[in-house]
Amino acid sequence: MKKYVLTAICCSFMMLIVLPLNAQITTSGIKGRVSSKGENLPGATVVLVHEPTGAQYGTVTNESGMYNLPNLNPGGPYTLTSSFIGYDDHVKKNLYLTLGQTLQFNIKLDEVSTDLAEIQVVGITSGVFDGNTTGSKTTVSGEQLNTLPTISRGISDFARITPQAKINGNGGIEVAGQSSKYNSFTIDGAVQNDAFGLASSGTNGGQIGINPMSMDIIDQLTISLSPYDVSQSGFAGAGINAVTKSGTNHLKGSVYGFYRNEDLAGKTPTDDPDIERKKMDEFTSKTYGVTAGGPIIKNKLFFFTNVEIQRDETPKPFDYNDYANNADNPASQAEIDALKDRIINEYGYDPGTYESTLE
Repeated sequence: MKKYVLTAICCSFMMLIVLPLNAQITTSGIKGRVSSKGENLPGATVVLVHEPTGAQYGTVTNESGMYNLPNLNPGGPYTLTSSFIGYDDHVKKNLYLTLGQTLQFNIKLDEVSTDLAEIQVVGITSGVFDGNTTGSKTTVSGEQLNTLPTISRGISDFARITPQAKINGNGGIEVAGQSSKYNSFTIDGAVQNDAFGLASSGTNGGQIGINPMSMDIIDQLTISLSPYDVSQSGFAGAGINAVTKSGTNHLKGSVYGFYRNEDLAGKTPTDDPDIERKKMDEFTSKTYGVTAGGPIIKNKLFFFTNVEIQRDETPKPFDYNDYANNADNPASQAEIDALKDRIINEYGYDPGTYESTLE
């Protein structure tokens, strides 16, 4: 009996090993060395405080004077404090962390207070398996999300800064020649792909022309092309990874709205000189929403919420000739008009027009 149980446990363990990994990195980190006059300081205390929420992270340096604080929320600002017996505390404020990157921050302590800290973002190191050498990747910070121009208020507007990305006519992101359906899109590690392949954009909601989430909830996002990290997988085009905002110790909110119609848009786009450009058909696009975030328990528990509503009225053209040419036994336009008149006259109900309409 014990033999069968042991065999079952081994088989289960092997199945777990061969399961495909399909995760995304949703955190940041900071590491470095604490020293004084060229000598490492083992046992020095390093405390990192996330100022918006008051969250604290602490560690001590090892025998080489190295410290490492992983799994931190991207963004900031952070305040880093290093202390050691016999030395003045060193405090560095306004540190910002990038999604998926580990900030290299070396600290030099002295008996006299000095500002000798050095900050650098590690791009390429000698370590093959270093967490920062993850291949070609573009990071879009919160500041860029707020300042870069956007029309569709979607990921595609910000993916343009990736040189290998191309936006197709339906808003899909084609990276390195791959179809947008081969991308992987995650929000806080949760997959948001179009699982049934119904949308050309490759994301949920693409069938009805909306984005899978409001851009007002995104804090940072990365677009990875060829990551060497095995935790990032499940795509042949690009891995688009977004993390959302969180509440802070201060109650904050916003109200926004966007409106477009044919008067605010240009003429019909075309590169063919033989096609005459004309004013676009009547349409409206309305987007409005609200965000709110703040503390539930100060320094411990927070909330952040967003509600966004999108209402579009777009032209839905109907050409009788197209209908007649594609139907096996088409009704004449006069017959369709006669049916409409009969419904109005006999039943008192106007079915409306069947030609070009707004939907």
